[in-house]
Amino acid sequence: MFKGETVYSIGRQFNVTNINQPNGLVRQNNIDYTLRFDFSLPADTRLNLQFFQRVATNHDPDTLADKYGSGVSVRIDGKLDNKVGARALVARSLNRSDRIFRPKVTWVFEKNWRLEVGVDIFSGRR
Repeated sequence: MFKGETVYSIGRQFNVTNINQPNGLVRQNNIDYTLRFDFSLPADTRLNLQFFQRVATNHDPDTLADKYGSGVSVRIDGKLDNKVGARALVARSLNRSDRIFRPKVTWVFEKNWRLEVGVDIFSGRR
């Protein structure tokens, strides 16, 4: 399945590096969109591939963000048995070296009760 979503934000505030800006913020208009493919795989497994981007239509060069901020992600999740499932997400910026790896295991031990254990591992330049 292919899916796309978009949002247009008006006047959202972003940090700036200009010390002459009274409150350290500047208003920007942004278009955020995502394009994704979802695949059903054997053994009750799903794969999601996604591209996302933010475009600042009135970009202020003093912001910490680029005019075009792009990234990609891959998520795979499935059941290990009737009560245990697993998910792994990898996402990275295409503008910077920022990355995240987010594995998670879910155990459904009773009806309407579950225990989830996961971790977020970040990497990239400091």
